[in-house]
Amino acid sequence: YQRRVHGIHIIERYQMMSQYESVMPPMFEPKALKALLIGDSHVNGGQLNQLAIWLHETKAEFDVILVTGNMANLVNKLRTSPACEYQAAEQVVDSLQFFLDHVKKPVIYLPGNTEPSAVFNYEIDMPNAINLHKRAIQLDDNLVIIGLGGSIPVQKDGKDLLEGFPYKTDEEYTKDLDACVDAAFKKFGPDCDYVLLTHLGPVDSPTSDLLLGKEKTHTGSKGLSELLKKHGEKILCNVHGHSSLAEGMCKPYPSPVRVINPGGMTSGRFGELTLTKLPTGKWTVQSVQFHNVESLQVNLNSLPKHLTLNCLK
Repeated sequence: YQRRVHGIHIIERYQMMSQYESVMPPMFEPKALKALLIGDSHVNGGQLNQLAIWLHETKAEFDVILVTGNMANLVNKLRTSPACEYQAAEQVVDSLQFFLDHVKKPVIYLPGNTEPSAVFNYEIDMPNAINLHKRAIQLDDNLVIIGLGGSIPVQKDGKDLLEGFPYKTDEEYTKDLDACVDAAFKKFGPDCDYVLLTHLGPVDSPTSDLLLGKEKTHTGSKGLSELLKKHGEKILCNVHGHSSLAEGMCKPYPSPVRVINPGGMTSGRFGELTLTKLPTGKWTVQSVQFHNVESLQVNLNSLPKHLTLNCLK
C-alpha cells in the first residue's frame, strides 16, 4: 500500500519477520553525499551542546545525519517499568529533535541496546526522522542504505559481561540481518551500491572492541562479519556504533568494504562521511573524518540559549 508521510511519498511493503522497506525519492544532490555520524550519546547533553557549538561556529553542512543508536540509557531490568520506558522514549525524541534543530537535514537512526521497545516497534513518529531498523531506503540513484539496530550480549566464560537487546544470541541477530540485506538486494538490484548502518559491529574488526573495566574485550557479530565478507563488493561501508571508545575506519576483509565507527558522543566522539558518485554511476567512499568535541576549540557563549539541549543537561 502507499501513503504520504510528512509530505514524502513512501511506498511500503511488509516483508517476513516484520521487515519494513520504504523507497524514497532522491533527497540529495546526485554527485556527493556528506553525512554526520553520531553514536552512543546516552543522554549526554553536555557533549551534544559542545557539538552544537562546533556546528554553529564552523557552519558545517551535511546532507543527512546517521545515528547508530543508544540515544537513551535504558537497562534491561527496567524494561518492565512503563515509567522508565516512557522516560527513555522522551530521551530519544529529545535527541532526535536536537539533531533536526541544528543540522536541519533528515535524520536516519537506529535503536541501540539501550533504547525502549517503542523505538523497535516504530511508535515514535517525527518529521524528517527515519527509523531504519529492518528497513532499506533509497538515498539517491544507485545508492541504498540498509539498517538493523539492537545488539547481542557480550559473554566471557559463559557469563554476560554486557547485556544485549533485543537479541539474545548472534544467531537471532544474523537471521534478521540476512533477511534485511537479502530483501534490499532483491528490491533494489545488483547495480546499486549499499551502505549498511548497524548498532553492533562485526566481531573481527578493531572498531568493535570494548573496554570493560581495565580489560579490552572483542565484541560484535560473527554473522555480520560473514555477511561483509560475502557481499563486500556490493556494500561500500558498514557504519556502526556500540563501542564508544573504538572510533576509526578499517578494511578487515579482502573486499573493498570499509568498517567505520564514529565513536561515542558520550565521550565527545563523532565523525563525517563523504560519499562520491563517479562518472561510471558507481559510488565510492571519498573520505572519513573523526572528531572529539573535547579537543575542538569552541566558544561556550556562541550558541543561542534556545538551541541548547536543556532537557538533557
